[in-house]
Order: sequence, then C-alpha cells, then structure tokens
Amino acid sequence: MRRGEMVVLAMLVVGAVLWFVPVRTDRAAPSAEPEATWISASAESAQALPTPPAYAPAGGREVTLAGYAFDPKVATRLKLPERLKEISGLALASDGRLLAHNDEDGIVFAVDCAKGEVKKLFELGDSRGRLDDDFEGIAVTEEHVYLVTSDGRLYETQQGGAGDRVPCLIYDTRLGGDYEFEGLAYEPRTRELLLPTKDARGGSAAGPLCIFRWSVDTRRVVEGEQTEIPVKEIASHIQGKHFNTSGIERHPLSGNYFLVAGRQHALAEITPAGALVGVRELPGDWHRQTEGIAFGPDYGLILSDEGASKRARLTIYPLLPP
Repeated sequence: MRRGEMVVLAMLVVGAVLWFVPVRTDRAAPSAEPEATWISASAESAQALPTPPAYAPAGGREVTLAGYAFDPKVATRLKLPERLKEISGLALASDGRLLAHNDEDGIVFAVDCAKGEVKKLFELGDSRGRLDDDFEGIAVTEEHVYLVTSDGRLYETQQGGAGDRVPCLIYDTRLGGDYEFEGLAYEPRTRELLLPTKDARGGSAAGPLCIFRWSVDTRRVVEGEQTEIPVKEIASHIQGKHFNTSGIERHPLSGNYFLVAGRQHALAEITPAGALVGVRELPGDWHRQTEGIAFGPDYGLILSDEGASKRARLTIYPLLPP
C-alpha cells in the first residue's frame, strides 16, 4: 500500500471512531461544575419527569403538625409488598403516586398510596447492570428524581417506564467525611435539595446537626446556607437526649420542614430558618423504624416503616377537620 493511501485509510479509521464515541453535551468547564460520575444507558429508556402538582392553600388555612389527626381510628395503615420490606425513602410524584426505594437496591418503586400496591418499578444503571448503594432518601424536582446515600452522594436521574433501566449522574457532595445523611427533600422556592444530617463524625462530631442545601442549578452545596436542627429543644419535648433525623419533607402549604427520627420515634416541624414549631411522639408499636415521610395529594401525612422480620407499612394521618 502506498504512503498516501495509508494516510487516507488512517484518517477514515479515526473519523469512524469519533463518530461512534458519545459526547457529553452538558459538561461545563471543570471550575464551574463539581466532579460527577456519569452512568450511561440508552436514551430510549429514560422518560421526562412530569411537572410536580401545584399545591394551592385550602382556603388559606394554616397547617402545622398540630393540625394532623394522630388517631388510630382515622389513620390508614397499609401493608407493602415483600420487595419493599426495607423501604427507606418516599417522595410524591406528579401523578399522585409515591416514589419509594429500599435501603441498598438501585430500584425505584411507584406505589399507589391509597392501596399500597406497586404500579411500576425502574432501575438505576446501564447495560452493565443495576447500580446499588446505601440509599437513604429520595426527592422529586421539576426535571429529575434524586436519591441520596448515607455518605452524601447524590444520584440524579429521570423517572423511567415500567421495567426500564435509566441512566444517572452521581455527585459527591464531599460532606460524607463529617456527616452521615438520612433523608432528602426538595425546596422549590430556591430549587435546592435539603440534606439533613443524622449523625456527625470526624472533625464535626462535636458540632451541631444541620440541613445542608444543594443547588440543582449549580450542582453544588450552597455555602453558608445550612439550617441548624434544634436537637436539644426537640429532645426536651420527647424526654430524650437526642434527635437523629431519618427522613425529611417540606410541607406543600406552609413550606416548613417536617423531620422524622425513627430511632427516637418522634416527629418535629421546624421553619426553614430552624425555629421549632412542634414535636410529636410516635407510638412504637406502629412506628418501629420510620425512615420515609411524604405528603399526599390531599396533604395527608404519610410515614413509612421498615418491616424487619415483618412486612413494611405505610401509615397515613389525615388533617383534622377545619
């Protein structure tokens, strides 16, 4: 083969390789975006997440923790399927179904919160297989579904169809060396994810527990904007020494944050600035290990408890009559 022909052949080979190599079109300059791990899959397997429902105040009514009926006679309890035995997080999707996940499996379940039935499920991963991690919370934004791990890694994906395996981005908040995280929620007013700390460790072991904020636009932890959790004040109302958050959700009417602590069988409401609004102890026989919290389409308070040796359960507390 002549030298000229070899050069042409080499150029054709290089062009063919470049043609089939996928190019990230959403990657910003290294200084503008934190490091993320990209998990790819076929584009056909991901569906755009519908816009969350618009919550309108019910006649301007102010709703707080004290406005819920914690009464076994009016509460609804639902047994969940065996495959959701270790349910760890809840988030309400725009179609009124709950998105839920187990502790360690990269599977998201869409649950009918009126019946406790799984309507569909989809996996996080790619052609190489499903992604598993120590997942501890889930949240839904206008565009994405997010899951958080105990060491502060965020998985960003889109809601998939039944049986789909969807791609995701993984962000390291770099907070896991100092804190253990459990729970995740979305603050739509500022387009931030709320990451409550369950325990402090390392150099922050003596520091306060708090709620960190992670911007879905800049994909960074918002510096200096964390909310301190009034642990001592909450604990004084439940005859305890501590309050270890295992779940968080923003109330769609008041905008306050509801925190649940499975270890202490307690529920607390605080303002976004960290002022305590109310505290409620939960019956241990009903709530043996509460880790998920959400609000239904009718503003009902939904709590999920892991099953351990039994079936996991959803408990729904309705609003008191006006």
